[in-house]
Amino acid sequence: MTDTITQDSVEAAAQTIVQLDPRTLLVDLNLREARIDSDLVDSIRELGVLQAVTVVTTAEGAHRVRYGHRRTLAAIEAGRPLIPAVVAGPEGSTKAAQVARIVEQWHENEQRVNLTRTERIEATAQLAAFGVSPTQIAKRTKQAKDQVRHALTVAASPTARQAAQDEALTLEDAALLAEFEGDEAAVARILDAATRRWGASPAHIAQRIRDERADAAREAEYVESLRAQGVTVLDPRAEGYTGRPVLALRDAQGQGLTPETHSECPGHAAVIGRRHGNVDEATGRPVVNNENDTEDQDQHEDEDDQDAEDSQGGPVLVWTSYPVPQWVCADPAAHGHTDVNPESSTGKRMDDMSEAEQEQARAARRAVIRCNKEWKAAQPVRRDWLRSFLTRKTAPKDAAAFMAQIVATHADVVSHIDANGLAANLLGLTEQAAYGRSKVLAEAVAKASDARAQVLLLAQVLAGCERDLSPNAWRSLSPTSARYLLKIKEWGYRLDDVERLACGIEPLSEASDTDETSDTE
Repeated sequence: MTDTITQDSVEAAAQTIVQLDPRTLLVDLNLREARIDSDLVDSIRELGVLQAVTVVTTAEGAHRVRYGHRRTLAAIEAGRPLIPAVVAGPEGSTKAAQVARIVEQWHENEQRVNLTRTERIEATAQLAAFGVSPTQIAKRTKQAKDQVRHALTVAASPTARQAAQDEALTLEDAALLAEFEGDEAAVARILDAATRRWGASPAHIAQRIRDERADAAREAEYVESLRAQGVTVLDPRAEGYTGRPVLALRDAQGQGLTPETHSECPGHAAVIGRRHGNVDEATGRPVVNNENDTEDQDQHEDEDDQDAEDSQGGPVLVWTSYPVPQWVCADPAAHGHTDVNPESSTGKRMDDMSEAEQEQARAARRAVIRCNKEWKAAQPVRRDWLRSFLTRKTAPKDAAAFMAQIVATHADVVSHIDANGLAANLLGLTEQAAYGRSKVLAEAVAKASDARAQVLLLAQVLAGCERDLSPNAWRSLSPTSARYLLKIKEWGYRLDDVERLACGIEPLSEASDTDETSDTE
């Protein structure tokens, strides 16, 4: 026999309503803080409690309120000596009874004054603590599965729980903070993005921080490996650093130096630069001898990156930067070296530039480095949004025109074999890695209704556009890329500033913090 009490069982029992002193009732177990207002107190003071509260009997013989906490507390404040109550039976003590209590109080409160977000998070966490799975929580409380997942993440993080009290912050954004618990700077960056309606979203900022952490960790590991080989590694950002690249120096006889000819110099050292090539996404190190790798001229910078996923199930390759040594002399003057004074990237020697021109050249280079990093960080955020967007049952009303335009002008983008695989990935269709087109995607299309088939078609068009995005798209405007990014913006995706550049739209600033819908194509 179960000891679970439900609203239906209360009504079916048809117990006699009894009069109880509200001051003797226990009001401790409730999902929400029972917020009473003066209007409710005045009403009960004048008319009494018009709808009986529901109570259960504890093992000690006391009565605990199951439904009607606000009415009970208002009656106490109004000075009512007795209130009507239905005694529903003994209080259950099993996990099943506690789960039933939480679920019933959830729905009872939602039918009256909605639970606050904090109360919903707490209730979700309580259900999980009683062993209820996230799927069952979603089903029994009528929440979306993602909302349950985010609520549980927030509940486990003091920082996220505190931030979630601000109803202006979405639950999804609050959940992001849990990942950065204890990192005040990271939390501040994400919260700053959440308070703005323009620029990078919290998800964009979170991905940038992840990338920065991964790069820093891999660089630190690489530095240790160099030092283990006896290489002196310097930090060019350190105070008093006087090093110069070996290739920018000549010896006392006027001959240009190379890493090999400089290797015996007491000042021979390395700083960490970046080289670009096919990199194993899991390790961050090159997996092949990239003949076309390019080495950066500036320390600590990123250039263009390009995905190169292995379609035959091998390592996932990404065209991106990885740390390499750049050979320097720690103190050229002390070791008799002079500066070759190489030309800058503009073709004009730095010494021939005015101070303003030099700063302009440095600022332009910093902007390229920053935008390359931001473009790389935007990709996983954009693809996560696409995965969520493609769970819909029907395509947007204007999807057909968009798909027709892409197919008519760039059919090759959609038909590419890598786009086919990416479409399956975005739809959550997994299969054993193999060369060729996705069999599970073809099967899904064969089984789909007409409405769902349009979503599957849209997935393939979007995947084609997504795969076709060039690492240079933010500075080399492409009509296809712009059309794609502007369309998903219309459908709810928040463009990062670097993605706006790829659309031919200037990044938003605080001074122009206006409704995004004011942008035109």
